[in-house]
Amino acid sequence: GINVVLFTIRQILATLENRAYARRLMVLNASLEHREAELRRSNAQLEALATTDALTDLLNHRAIMERMEAEIDRARRLNHSVGILYFDLDHFKSINDGYGHPAGDLVLRQLAAILRQGGRSIDTIGRVGGEEFLAILPEADQSTTQAVGERIRATVANTLFPIGGGLHLTISIGVAVFPNDGFLRDELIAAADGALLGAKRLGRNQVRRADDPDLATTAGAMVIVEDADLTPVFGVVEALSALVEARDGTTGTHCGNVGRLALQVALEVGCSPAEARMLELTGRLHDIGKVAIPDAILRKPGPLTPAEWQIMRTHPEVGAEILRRIPALRPIAHLVATHHERIDGQGYPHGLAGDDIPLGGRIISVVDTFDAIIADRPYHKGQSGATALAEIQRCAGTQFDPLVAAALERVLRREYRQLLEPDHPVTTAA
Repeated sequence: GINVVLFTIRQILATLENRAYARRLMVLNASLEHREAELRRSNAQLEALATTDALTDLLNHRAIMERMEAEIDRARRLNHSVGILYFDLDHFKSINDGYGHPAGDLVLRQLAAILRQGGRSIDTIGRVGGEEFLAILPEADQSTTQAVGERIRATVANTLFPIGGGLHLTISIGVAVFPNDGFLRDELIAAADGALLGAKRLGRNQVRRADDPDLATTAGAMVIVEDADLTPVFGVVEALSALVEARDGTTGTHCGNVGRLALQVALEVGCSPAEARMLELTGRLHDIGKVAIPDAILRKPGPLTPAEWQIMRTHPEVGAEILRRIPALRPIAHLVATHHERIDGQGYPHGLAGDDIPLGGRIISVVDTFDAIIADRPYHKGQSGATALAEIQRCAGTQFDPLVAAALERVLRREYRQLLEPDHPVTTAA
């Protein structure tokens, strides 16, 4: 009797005690699982920090190099190719110098997004330096690699970066392919870097292959960079300016005026000092193509016929072609080619419109027109600065960029106030 009851009570107590222990074990197990999940998340975050560039969220230098080594090893085993793209943002130093490092960081983040979207889904992008990036394209041959690079280059050139009221920037790209251009990782990087340097020397904003024959001819060419000594460049500009002056004194004087005023307007719209100096050189050479225009047209005292206008309108492209043959001046050739384009697309030689016209071309267009109006020419008497400014303002939004036109007005009212007096006689903006 009593023993059975006691045994039963002991069993009940043991069962209750086991259940309590079980509950404690369940709570402890849940706590351990939670801590383990947190540890896994922390490890994942640490691993991401160790392999990811904090600014752009791309792979950092160490991680992209490890990935490249792995892809090359895989390509060796499977007898496949691997494409390499080496990117460098043109004139990045001038962005940091002119707008500050926060603006430079914003540009790099936007560029990283473009690189992600421009590549294929299987490609890997990493940041390897300040403004340098590397893309690995598994199983891509030379043609595919170059096509991806060109697509990215065009996207960057057509993107309006949100600094300084909106800037169009460019990128230079070097292409190398395993195993054609190298069998080891460092050999491929050196080949792609050499192609990138060649793209810079040949004028920037382009894609160049490591085996490009044009690169061999640029080994000693001078590259215009933001902090370079521009003395040799100025020597070339002086020689070309003297050629224009000897060909036609009026055009030579006009080009000097445009160069000086273009520099001030460029600074006013937010260009860096280096960019503004290059715009000064562009202004001095914007009419270099007129050396090919016959005297009967260039110095004609009356209106030109349609056929004569057709010849006169060749001078932007002729000038650009002259500058393209001089490596140090290739970066400004496209600005000379576009200084007669109009915002509304009715200009020449290519009918570009809006932001498709580079900012430098838009600046030269406004300054060129202003000085042409106030200067004495064979076919008209120079008018007052006030009249010229009124014409610029009237055509802002159709012929001219309104922001550049407004910048010109600010420069004139600050630096050339006397020039804007209605009866002030002038023949030069300088």
